[in-house]
Amino acid sequence: MRGGSPEENGHLKKLTEDTFKELALGKKLERIILVSDIGIPAIYLGCRFKRDVQPVVLSDIARIREQGGETRLQITEERYYDEVLSVLAKRYGVESVVQDERNIIFVKGIFPDLEKTVVYDFTEEVREHIIDALWHILPEGFKVRRFVHFEDGFVGTVSDVPTIREFDIQMQAIADEMGAGWHV
Repeated sequence: MRGGSPEENGHLKKLTEDTFKELALGKKLERIILVSDIGIPAIYLGCRFKRDVQPVVLSDIARIREQGGETRLQITEERYYDEVLSVLAKRYGVESVVQDERNIIFVKGIFPDLEKTVVYDFTEEVREHIIDALWHILPEGFKVRRFVHFEDGFVGTVSDVPTIREFDIQMQAIADEMGAGWHV
């Protein structure tokens, strides 16, 4: 937390920590930066997710084997069953995906990269929850919002003035400080 007086920064830090703790998001973050610029006024932010927020891939939730020129999947995590069907239908075509039994799916053909297919990406869910949490912290009157998203986080600015070049400069500075090789 930077940009305000030490007391203001302390209050904003406590509010941020309490909000993320209450919403059980603190363990999902590697780093968060909030910088206020009272002169414009604007708040710049950067958020980087922990690397343990990994997507669920097919090999995590299914036993995969070749059977008679087809690929047989036995889904071991039933809660992802609908997502598996949807992802496979999009990737290989509805006509190539057949539900044989409750947890058994056949895909016509042999696909060596099938096990790496992303079924569910927690990163997007975490991203949405973190952005929602930020609305509890950031001032309500700041209607100008700009976010630049990356695979493992985002940078952004919120203000009550139209977008100016200073926003991009400060967002890039925060992106550089995050040390993730991000470019705004």
